[in-house]
Amino acid sequence: MTNSYLKYLYPESNRYLSEDCKNKIVQSISSADEKTIEQILEEYDEIAFKFIDIPIKNVPSVYDSARLYVLLDYLVTRSRAGNSVLFEFDRKKSYLDFFDSSNKSFLKYLLADVLNSNPSNSRNSISNIQVDVVKGGITKIKEYMLETEKLKQLRGASALIKFANIDLTKQVVLSQSNLIPECIVYCNGGNDLLIVPAGYGKEICKELENKYSQVLLGGKFAFEYVTCTLDQALFEYKKISKIVTDKLSKRQMFKIYPTNPALSIDKLYINQTELRFEKPTVFSQQAVVCDTCLIRDAHYIVYEGVETLHLCSVCYLKYVVGMKIRHIFKEEYCTKKNISNFADIKQIDSIDEIGDYIAIIYGDGNNMGNVVMNIENIVQMTYFSRKLDRVTINSVYDAIYRYLGDELKFETVILGGDDIFIIVPAEYAIDIAKDIITSFDSAFSNAMTMSVGILITKPTVPIYSAFRIVSTLLKRAKRYIKQHKIESGSVDVEVLTGVNFDAKELNKKVIFPCEVSRLEKIKEAILSIKKNIATTKIYTFKEASEKLLPEEFGLYYLFSKARDSKLNILDSALEQVVDSRRFTYIAGYAKDKQNKIYSPWQEIVDIYDFIN
Repeated sequence: MTNSYLKYLYPESNRYLSEDCKNKIVQSISSADEKTIEQILEEYDEIAFKFIDIPIKNVPSVYDSARLYVLLDYLVTRSRAGNSVLFEFDRKKSYLDFFDSSNKSFLKYLLADVLNSNPSNSRNSISNIQVDVVKGGITKIKEYMLETEKLKQLRGASALIKFANIDLTKQVVLSQSNLIPECIVYCNGGNDLLIVPAGYGKEICKELENKYSQVLLGGKFAFEYVTCTLDQALFEYKKISKIVTDKLSKRQMFKIYPTNPALSIDKLYINQTELRFEKPTVFSQQAVVCDTCLIRDAHYIVYEGVETLHLCSVCYLKYVVGMKIRHIFKEEYCTKKNISNFADIKQIDSIDEIGDYIAIIYGDGNNMGNVVMNIENIVQMTYFSRKLDRVTINSVYDAIYRYLGDELKFETVILGGDDIFIIVPAEYAIDIAKDIITSFDSAFSNAMTMSVGILITKPTVPIYSAFRIVSTLLKRAKRYIKQHKIESGSVDVEVLTGVNFDAKELNKKVIFPCEVSRLEKIKEAILSIKKNIATTKIYTFKEASEKLLPEEFGLYYLFSKARDSKLNILDSALEQVVDSRRFTYIAGYAKDKQNKIYSPWQEIVDIYDFIN
């Protein structure tokens, strides 16, 4: 792994835990209930801790080092106890031992060796301990989320994914005999990684898939495990991770899901809210198709105002959860931005309340797969997964708050890991996207970057159709920085005013895609045009460019410029917006390296009203 990535897999080296803070942690843990210990440590997620008086190449966070120490203590202690049904493990004592400077347990030296990638003699002491490494989670999240248009169902799907990924995983693990929360190495972004004593892996995978199948109807998920020694899990993490990942990929490939899954539970508890589900309806006529997904057979009837909806089990479950659970992302947004009156703020009931035109922003980190593949140990993996999640969420919420404040006229469909899928008012889309990318890139000093696609359209466009288009835009934005070897985030923008979309037309664009630094220049140029040039003049040039031959338009444009000195401002703006990497700007047109002529006017007109 290159050094540019390595520094982001641990906390900043200049932020160490002070002795006073350590004493505060010890006091808090001593008086705390075992269930709240991890909450105490979360406050120190970004603080490094030198837990032992020997050199450590990369010092981990308080949170990661303490949790891993307790997990190792548990696995070693349990192994020594054999299969005794009387085995008990004191988590609180283990945490206190970790923070005790006088404790010179071999476990601290073992942890230091893992961080230094130096097996030494400590590896031999755990080479006879067998463990199961469990990996898995939810796949095809976007497809699961976006198969329906109703906002309640989008919100319900979000809540169900988060509930399954975090709460359900914890429930399954802790329901097993004598397992501890630290066995869950991480669970976020739809992915889980567990390390449990050998013999538990098979049952946990089976139980996770069973529980997920009850709450994620219509979703895709899978879990697999491999058995290895504890020293292999610690010192050969990349190798073991690849083995279980390959096994999981095969499981995902060949797993068969029911076409019309039935709802098998009558109630569910999410966020301390009890949700009850009705019994399915037997329709007198032959099959009735679900009104929202238009895919599966309907088994439920719900009444939404004057509208009667026939819903399949999948859409019914999402609908009920979305009706009863407060929007998880909106609540998280208000908490992070200190908006105290969340309950009193009017929530939007449909996407068209966001605005006459909406912008769908779909973002994804660049080169993340390569980073993850090169992670060398569990500590790096746990810290990076949380840091990535935190940076992404904060970048999005900060950008939204800057332009919308406590006006909750936006919708968060997917947000976690390095994935972003949000819907915002179209007039703020360029600024919000620019700020998200800039914040994300800055957090990793451009060693890792974010690209986004922006589709500006009417709220009546089907969400799944919009997703297909914005996915294409995201791919183009990513390809642009890869082709031009640009170490920053990028963006592609498309405005869809009608119902037809031709992907081939994207190849005629001369402004987008672009890197994030040029996005600000494009905005400045368009604002300059709006300030100094009459809108009718812009439309006149657009229509002329469509009717005249390139040579004829060039003469017309130069003639117009000679008669009106203000058009020099327009000319400078056009030169600024046209991508100079791919084109040369000439008299109102752009010429590529093969001397083929392209027009910038349609793109300018498209984004004209959405730059403020």
